[in-house]
Amino acid sequence: MIWLLLVLALASVTVTVCCSDTIKKKCVFPLITIHCEDQDLGIALKDIAKQMRINVCLGPDVAGEATLQAQDEKWDAVLSQILRGSGFQYKIVETGQNSPVLIVAASSTRLDQIGEMLRTTRGCSFPTRPDGKVRAEFLFQYASADSCLDFLRNKYDGVTFERHPVLNGFFATGSREDLDLIRKNVGNIDRPSQVTPAR
Repeated sequence: MIWLLLVLALASVTVTVCCSDTIKKKCVFPLITIHCEDQDLGIALKDIAKQMRINVCLGPDVAGEATLQAQDEKWDAVLSQILRGSGFQYKIVETGQNSPVLIVAASSTRLDQIGEMLRTTRGCSFPTRPDGKVRAEFLFQYASADSCLDFLRNKYDGVTFERHPVLNGFFATGSREDLDLIRKNVGNIDRPSQVTPAR
C-alpha cells in the first residue's frame, strides 16, 4: 500500500499517459520501492526511473516536494500517486536509444514536444531563444548546487546560469556543446561522498 503526502506548486487533476501502443509490450518494469520525506520531486522521479531502468526527462516546470512510502509497488501506481493533484502528467516514449524515456511535464502538449525533441536531438534540453542557444535543467542528488554555480560560471562565461527556484539545481542557457560539457561536469561532481574506512 502507498501512503502519500505531496506538496507541489500546482494543484489540479493529473492525467497520466502510459506507453504508446508501439511499446506497450516493453512496459514491463521491476516493482518500485521508495521511501522519501519532503524530497525534491525531480529527485524522487529520477529514483523511480532508475529503478524502472529507463531514462527520464523532466519538463522545465516540474517542481515541488514529495513524501512517499512505497514497498514493492507497480511502477504505474507509484507514478500516479506521486503525481496525483500536481497538475503534472507523464508519458513513456521510445526514442531509438537503448531504453524508453519517462517524460514528466505540465501538459500533454509539452509531453509531445519533449518526446519529439528526444527523438530528433537525443537530448533533454529546451530551446528558449532564436539565436540557437538552448536551456537545460540540471538537478543534484548529493552535491549542493549553490556550491557548484560559482565554479561553473567562471568556467563557462558564455552560459547563463539561474538557480532553480525550488529544487537543488539550476537552469543553464548556452550552446548545446557547452551544455553537454556542463552535464559531464555535473555528473562528476554529484556523487556520494566517499568515506574512507578506519584502519
